[in-house]
Amino acid sequence: MNRGEPAYLRIRKDMLQKISSGIYKHGDFIPSEQKLCDSYGVSRTTIRMTINSLIEDGYMTIVRGRGTKITSTKLRCSLSNVMSFTDALNQQGMKTSLREVRIQKVFPPADVAKKLGIQADEPVFEIYRVRDADDEPISIHYSYIPCKYLPDYDQELFVEFQSLYRLLEERYNIQIQVSEDNISALKASKEEAKVLKLNVNDPVLFIERCAYDVNDRIIEYNKTSIRGDRYSQMITMRKRMN
Repeated sequence: MNRGEPAYLRIRKDMLQKISSGIYKHGDFIPSEQKLCDSYGVSRTTIRMTINSLIEDGYMTIVRGRGTKITSTKLRCSLSNVMSFTDALNQQGMKTSLREVRIQKVFPPADVAKKLGIQADEPVFEIYRVRDADDEPISIHYSYIPCKYLPDYDQELFVEFQSLYRLLEERYNIQIQVSEDNISALKASKEEAKVLKLNVNDPVLFIERCAYDVNDRIIEYNKTSIRGDRYSQMITMRKRMN
């Protein structure tokens, strides 16, 4: 584990690895708070912060009187190749372009700071994009990246590179290596319907992502809403051979 990041994030990654590897299976109850404190050498506050973040993301649920149980309320996938949404569309033969881009430096909301593992007073770039595929709006993106990773960033750079991950790699030598995605099927809000040219309550694919670089740093927290009638994501799963 990377000792330079907050303890609850290190423990969260370890617990997610135990879920993905089958050590913690669907329906299992995790060890008690005290056992987890002893195992990881941290306080109850840290363990509770870790468990609460996993509950919020749909990996666990509390069963009153029994403990905390592993759930499968959300589809979670580990893709073999992490790519930007632009590259994914291009691979499907679509012509992509940016319909709208807005970039501002802000102090992150509490939930964003928590996802990025930073303090609420550390500034981030909030990057809002509406992307077209074949000249029709297909997706809305909100990306949050700590300003320290993009020291000279401006809107012209993004327009030049089009793809955020390409910009990170070619301009700042930051290569996204791993992403942790939560994928949900939702109904379009009024704002989403207006931007994506849908009816309110039409289906949208919502993807929430934390992207890590080769040094295991959280570089980006992203929320993407995609038209459900124009995009699908294929996940290939292989049986583990023991």
